[in-house]
Amino acid sequence: MMQKAILVNDFQGREFFIDDLKNIFRKRKFFLRCQSIVPVSERSKGSTSYEILIGFDKTSFTDVMNVSDLVENLEFMGRSVLMDHLVMSGVVNASIIEYFCTDEYSRLHLNLSGHSINKSYFMARILRLLRCGVLPPNRICFELTETAKIDDLQKTATFLHQAKELGCSFALDDFGKGFSSLDYVVNLPIDTIKIDGSIIKHVATNSRARAALKSIVALASEVGADTVAECVENLKQFYVVKEMGVDFIQGALVGMPKPFYGSYYSKKTYTV
Repeated sequence: MMQKAILVNDFQGREFFIDDLKNIFRKRKFFLRCQSIVPVSERSKGSTSYEILIGFDKTSFTDVMNVSDLVENLEFMGRSVLMDHLVMSGVVNASIIEYFCTDEYSRLHLNLSGHSINKSYFMARILRLLRCGVLPPNRICFELTETAKIDDLQKTATFLHQAKELGCSFALDDFGKGFSSLDYVVNLPIDTIKIDGSIIKHVATNSRARAALKSIVALASEVGADTVAECVENLKQFYVVKEMGVDFIQGALVGMPKPFYGSYYSKKTYTV
């Protein structure tokens, strides 16, 4: 059973939480982490990609919350655009792209929350960075998260098409967890479907989970999208997802998120 996130519901608690996070961001008490996305099918390109995540130094909230809880609280409070901004800034100003993207198929996966996508100015900044090459488009895959609903699918589809024309790709994160998954697949030009860990965790022991996985893989094939199985923790799960035709896996079996110790800033820094 997946543990439920700890959410800060009361107003005073939210104020303390936001103040604590502002202090973290102001003093740069955070770091970037990377997690491998490994190819396992014959049709997938033979290169490992990496999801870039955020980590936090010790705070009053990290005593009771893990990083996932902190991220979910930011989503819950509508502040996740700040987190997306910080990750993007770290990627732009560090040597991460050069370090990880060692061949033509390697990609960095960056999360974009619904809150960020709903901000026109933030999408405009991303397109600017892609067009000037600060973010190399052919090295970037943006992962759309479902925690916050996208307000305007038509407008979002336009942004995705513009970015894809430049060379970017897009993934739908945590597919099967939220209510909008199918709506996004129908209306947005998605390249990759990442299957939520709540399904993958049970595929070795639960026939319904295997049926769900089979259906998602079939759907992805129909729309021309790759698949990633999230939270693959053991060989039993791995054998099932591989047999079902999943293209990539991510999880403890192939590597937990690890801090990236490169410098955050190159000699020339860019504002995201």
